Amino acid sequence: MEETKKELIKNKISKHIPLIKEILLPFFALIIPFIILIIVFNINGFALSNNNGNTIITFDMQSQYIAFLRDYRNSLINGQSLVYTLHKTLGGDYLSTFAYYLASPFNLLVVFFKETDLPLFFIWTAIIKMVLGSLNMYFLLRFSLKKKEIWFIGFSIAYGLMSYFIVELHNFMWLDGLMILPLIILGLKFLEEGKYHFVYALSLAYALFTSWYIGALICIFLVIFFLYRFISLNTKKERLTYFLRFVVTSIAGGFIAAVIWIPAFIHLAGTKATGGIPEFEFYSISIFLRGFLTNNFESTNVLTVNTGYATMFTSVITLVLVQLFFFNKSYYIKERIAVLFVFIIYLIAISTSVFNALFHGGQDPTWFPTRYSFVIGFFVVYIAALEFDKLKDTPLLSLITPLVSAFIILIIVTKTPIKELEKADSALYSINGLGLGLYLGTTALLAVYLYFKNYKKFDNKVMDFSLSLLMVLLIGISSSEGLTNNVKTYKKGNPQNYSLYLDDCSYQEAVNHVKSLENCENYRMELTFNRAGNYNLINNNPQFYSYNGLSHFSSNSKKEVTGYFEKLGFQNNGFFEKYCGGSTLSISSLLGIKYLLDNPSSYTELKPDYFNQYPFSKIENINSNNKNLILYKNDFAMPLGFAANDMSSYYVNEGYIPEGKETVYWLDHFEYQNTIFHTLIDNVLDSSNNKKNIFNSLEIVSFEVNDMTYVENEHKQKLFTSLPGKNGTITIRYKEPDSIANYNVYACEKNKNNNIDVYIDGISGDFSNYWRNGIKGVTKTLSKVHTYEISFKKEVQDMLIIPEMYYEDIDVLNEYISELKKQTSDDLLTISNTFKYGFEGSFTLTKNNQSFYFTLPFDDGFKVYLDGKKVKAEKKLNIFTSINLKDVSLGEHKIKIVYTDNMFVYGLIITNVGIASLVGIILFERYLLKKNKEKED
Repeated sequence: MEETKKELIKNKISKHIPLIKEILLPFFALIIPFIILIIVFNINGFALSNNNGNTIITFDMQSQYIAFLRDYRNSLINGQSLVYTLHKTLGGDYLSTFAYYLASPFNLLVVFFKETDLPLFFIWTAIIKMVLGSLNMYFLLRFSLKKKEIWFIGFSIAYGLMSYFIVELHNFMWLDGLMILPLIILGLKFLEEGKYHFVYALSLAYALFTSWYIGALICIFLVIFFLYRFISLNTKKERLTYFLRFVVTSIAGGFIAAVIWIPAFIHLAGTKATGGIPEFEFYSISIFLRGFLTNNFESTNVLTVNTGYATMFTSVITLVLVQLFFFNKSYYIKERIAVLFVFIIYLIAISTSVFNALFHGGQDPTWFPTRYSFVIGFFVVYIAALEFDKLKDTPLLSLITPLVSAFIILIIVTKTPIKELEKADSALYSINGLGLGLYLGTTALLAVYLYFKNYKKFDNKVMDFSLSLLMVLLIGISSSEGLTNNVKTYKKGNPQNYSLYLDDCSYQEAVNHVKSLENCENYRMELTFNRAGNYNLINNNPQFYSYNGLSHFSSNSKKEVTGYFEKLGFQNNGFFEKYCGGSTLSISSLLGIKYLLDNPSSYTELKPDYFNQYPFSKIENINSNNKNLILYKNDFAMPLGFAANDMSSYYVNEGYIPEGKETVYWLDHFEYQNTIFHTLIDNVLDSSNNKKNIFNSLEIVSFEVNDMTYVENEHKQKLFTSLPGKNGTITIRYKEPDSIANYNVYACEKNKNNNIDVYIDGISGDFSNYWRNGIKGVTKTLSKVHTYEISFKKEVQDMLIIPEMYYEDIDVLNEYISELKKQTSDDLLTISNTFKYGFEGSFTLTKNNQSFYFTLPFDDGFKVYLDGKKVKAEKKLNIFTSINLKDVSLGEHKIKIVYTDNMFVYGLIITNVGIASLVGIILFERYLLKKNKEKED
């Protein structure tokens, strides 16, 4: 009777074992990496639940992403437009920023976090994406192998703790693609079986939606993975069917995500994110080999090179197994060869410049090299899992391979330096003792298993179960050690301390106060200092604090806008622009910089020299969170919309051919600014009826040339040539005028040549370094004499050098501004909802043959209405949006400008087509399944 009860209990348990496995195995695949991550981050001092400790904010997350996320949170909470923003340089579309950085559905959760808690948002969403990546890897193995095995947990951990997740932790928008990749591959496996087509289409759409960039890298891998599976199929019919399913569902998935990637693709044309293919060059094979090893991430400096580093570590256990796969008799030789070719393709990609660029979507990355390496890590885990599934069919002698390869690879990576990493102190690899021990121990363990597997006296089920548990344990140890090493290295890279972020946040109250003074549509503002938490001189303060400003840096910065700022003399290095000490009062006023918030205790040479004097008035102290900030108001600031002289074109590249001349005369920065005001206003004249200049060159009192000669062109501009064996110097002394009280002094060097050093009064002008290119404010002296010295770094021949030192006549500027303000729109109000943005207001036209200008970069998405009637918008002054008022009567008029992202509308239409297509595919799939079932019956 007792035995019968035991048997009943045993049978009952056996009956429920499949269900228990179905619940517990994915649970452990999720919870084990979660616990490991929490422990490792915690013991390394990363803040997980309070405002004390390290954050993961570093590199571009520090200078860009945190600002974009704060601005996005603000837009969501306040219902602001998600298609256009004035919080980046002059204004521009928002969807390119959203598509590149913010499209992950996880980012919607940011509304539940306080501004001060955003570092916690970053680290927790990163952890969630990693553990979901582990869970998705489990599902891939569970449903593609059609089993429920305990060892799946180990390979899930290997993927969830992959080195790429931590190395690129700061690029938070990339992690969604890594998280979803296993489900995309599961979808491909389902396509082979002719079922669940929606899994592939929707997971692919998710990858493209959340980051079109990582999505594009995944698409490249999918084509390669498809070819691997295509070759592995046995019959032509299977291949043809698989091909058709792949093409149709890929198109459907791409169409579903079109609402994001189409506007992103169009808006990102002509930005930093676009470029050309480099010249062909071979790199070291060590880059590829080191990428799989434990100690590969020894310094965060390896991320500051454009090539030379890759990261694919997924535990040393998977490395052993992936090599054994090529000897496993359970897999057809053609499949093993296909897998080999996948690795060879990526070896070539990592080792050659042209293919490396192609696998990055068409150009070399700037920093963060080999961004596609996560797909190699995934492939290692996947193939290693296939090998372990059929481990019994692996010849015992094949275990010699991982031993020999380890010896060869370690010799290569420890003896062959990677030249690109010499400055990163990581040119040579250092062997990891525990990793090597685990690698050799795993090889020995598998040898024992394969040797005894056919002995009848051994219980194969016990052996298999024991090996499965050991695999989970060994992978867990190896992956955890790799994770720990990576997190420690990440910490050595000086990620932002939480207190520094809180210090940055403390200025928000003051910024909000400034924004409350008047309608923010009527002006722009800037800070005279950079927030302390920014690790470099890139300044995204307008988006960090959500105000209308000029400073911006992102991969979706329009080159046309940055190029225009360079013409105006703003700090610019081709990638970003920043409001700084060299920005002239004239251009700042024209662009509507009405308020400047100053922190007297925060010294920076980039503070504008003119901000605390006429026409700036100190309007109040703002005591905010123990920070004594001072607010200055610019009485010359123009609103965003005004009427002025009509014009059909403007000088391109700051040059034109004067009448009677044959060659281009290149305007310097100050001549260019004079010409802008001359163009807009024609009645500010001197006694000879010539248009007055705001900027006038200082008088040259001496000009000395050493070790070089020069000739003048027909425009009296000088071309310099070094004497043989010499570099040469130029020294110019300028004198300030005696009779002008209200003026500022500026200097610049037009060519921004990297082969020269410039010194103003003995202080470096910094006109040609990475961070600072542009106009520099010069401190006035009692002697009223300034020394401008140019030192050449190497010999030059016929080099055009245009030194610039001008004073700004504030009284003349006042005359121009007074004339411009007669036809301004001072009552602009926002027209805004989630998918539309614009302004409406009024102005009084006092002159004929005028145009109305918005200091907003021209975009085809703008529609302008005058007195309720739509009028044609044009690009004028090289960049700004304008309408012609030639036939418009004098008097008061209504003006409205509305921005609609046309590409978003087109993308939304294609998305709906994609959704409809997927529904059709699902219905057709159900029809075929039903038909096949009827045939079987």
